[in-house]
Amino acid sequence: MAHSTIVLLMTLFISMALSELLIKDNAWHSWKEFHNKKYESDDEESLRYTIWNENMKTIKKHNSDPNSKFTLQMNHLGDMTSKEVHLTLNGYNKALKDTKGKEGPTTFLPPSNIELPDTVDWRKKGYVTEVKNQGQCGSCWAFSTDEKCEFNASSVGADDTGYVDVKHGDEDALKVAVATVGPISVAIDAGHSSFQFYKEGVYNEPYCSSIDLDHGVLAVGYGTTADGKDYWLVKNSWGKKWGMDGYIMMTRNKDNQCGIATDASYPLV
Repeated sequence: MAHSTIVLLMTLFISMALSELLIKDNAWHSWKEFHNKKYESDDEESLRYTIWNENMKTIKKHNSDPNSKFTLQMNHLGDMTSKEVHLTLNGYNKALKDTKGKEGPTTFLPPSNIELPDTVDWRKKGYVTEVKNQGQCGSCWAFSTDEKCEFNASSVGADDTGYVDVKHGDEDALKVAVATVGPISVAIDAGHSSFQFYKEGVYNEPYCSSIDLDHGVLAVGYGTTADGKDYWLVKNSWGKKWGMDGYIMMTRNKDNQCGIATDASYPLV
């Protein structure tokens, strides 16, 4: 039998086996129905099912690890690879951000002799708007900065004319800014499956970069869990079906993990 014929038969066999799995997988069909997923062809659905199935394995493996301090859960991004999420949703662009301010950036000067609270959550003050879903576009930085502008507009009543940079990479400075100014726009490395499927707990991703940032989010608070883990309370723009109703607790005071303090800023009003 010719080699090409063998390859063709193997391809057909794999395709048939995959189709049979797809038809029988009730979890897949339930997930599609819940998230209203529709595909243009059987081939596309087979591809998305393959990705979804691999993501399910990743989630189950992570959650079965007794050393993991946060949990993952399948969500509406389940039929996308981490690379696809990075290319379609994580649209942070520092060069674009730097052109937004009319007056250019100034540097945040922490107030002197101030005692900071142990916990801050600006949602409880009514200064954080509802979680939004940016959809299939890389507009995360616009959502992050617009959210902060909404906070300033509601609390001060003026339009932004520029923005203030918080000292790069300094989590202590970011803590002061969050406590005294309000929600702060930050950029992070969100290009990992652990972020894509985050559900709850203090997110700790050792492979996160503090330099290669790809996603704009909003730091709306900070605190420490009962078991002593410092965290940043961060608002995402992937809808309420992601994370803790659209929020994530990210590791704080751990070498600027994921770049949370690398490029923090807020509008000047």
